[in-house]
Amino acid sequence: VLVFLVLTFIGRPVAVLLCTVVGNFSWKDRLFMSWSGIRGAVPIVLATYPLAAGVKYSHEIFNIIFFAVTLSVLVQGTTIGKLANLLKLATKAKPKSKHSMELVTMLESNLELIEVTIDEEFYTGQVAISMLDLPENTTITMINRKEEILAPSGSTVLLPGDVLFILVVPHKIKEVKEAIFKNFTKKESA
Repeated sequence: VLVFLVLTFIGRPVAVLLCTVVGNFSWKDRLFMSWSGIRGAVPIVLATYPLAAGVKYSHEIFNIIFFAVTLSVLVQGTTIGKLANLLKLATKAKPKSKHSMELVTMLESNLELIEVTIDEEFYTGQVAISMLDLPENTTITMINRKEEILAPSGSTVLLPGDVLFILVVPHKIKEVKEAIFKNFTKKESA
């Protein structure tokens, strides 16, 4: 129990703070990562190494680690969702679209078909396709809007909630996404 308490309330939070000092993480993110714990098979597998090597007290080491991991799963694993909700880090599961598109070609192609979602939970605003500064050889081929398929034209207005299917040269994917999302306002996080 002592090992679990020390790892949970001292060791992991200090490690997370040190590892995220250079990143752009909020205190909510850091707290959430600190509570994630030592769940899983990796610590238990690592605890078998002393057993295999015949190290003195290896059975006790294994039992302590196994117990600490079990406690972590029971305590942290069952409360992580509640913490995510409390910190307002949880998002609703997105319903799976009934419509999808796949690029199938018998010829060599330098294009890739990507799916870009303008998530209405995070973005507001609207923009006509003709106003987008898309790279050359980029085509928005289909828009899925609230279970309706739209064949886009330059006058089509993109809205939050739209799922776009876009033909693009692979090295231009980031540029395409930036050209779309710079036209929408990111909602303030709670």
